[in-house]
Amino acid sequence: MDMKRKFVFALFFVLALAVLPAFAASPDANVKGLWMKCPGFPEGAEVLEFRDDVAPWDANLSEVTYTRSVDGLLTFEIRRQTIEESELQSPEDVESLIEMRVNNDEIDEDMIKNNMGSIKVHKDMSELAELYTYPCAAAEYMTGQNEDMKWNASLFIFTDVYCFAIEASVAADWAEDYKEPLMEWFKGLEFVSNTNSQILPQKGVQE
Repeated sequence: MDMKRKFVFALFFVLALAVLPAFAASPDANVKGLWMKCPGFPEGAEVLEFRDDVAPWDANLSEVTYTRSVDGLLTFEIRRQTIEESELQSPEDVESLIEMRVNNDEIDEDMIKNNMGSIKVHKDMSELAELYTYPCAAAEYMTGQNEDMKWNASLFIFTDVYCFAIEASVAADWAEDYKEPLMEWFKGLEFVSNTNSQILPQKGVQE
């Protein structure tokens, strides 16, 4: 290979490396404002939805939803809303939200009663609150019936500006297989920020 061809090949290789990160970037790479990532979540997970409903007056106040699936069995969603727009204003509101979800499920009345009895709400997750430096609440509950029954786990983090909902849903028959990794994902979340707005930074944020 002559020198000219070597130079062209080397230049192409360098440019390819420079462009690669842009193509490989996660869909949530450009979320403005305070955001949460889950570094331990499987990289090959299927992206089911990414939505960033940008608020026209401040991109940092957009509602963001990022939903992924693992093995076609588990869905994992990180959702951000401002406290003002959220159904949840504090950990005290979590129980009523979960009860409403279960009670409004379109299944037999007997199964609704059964699933209502399975609800577990933890309004004071002190270990996670210490980890993330914000109030945290969690919930476990069942939805659906028969082969469509699912085990659901939710973590809610209340910052100064946002309510973050990190929620997972898995087929009930496979729940035990995913509980341990799910707890690790809940404990391994990271705050990140990408903003030029006056509302940030907040405490516990990685610039």
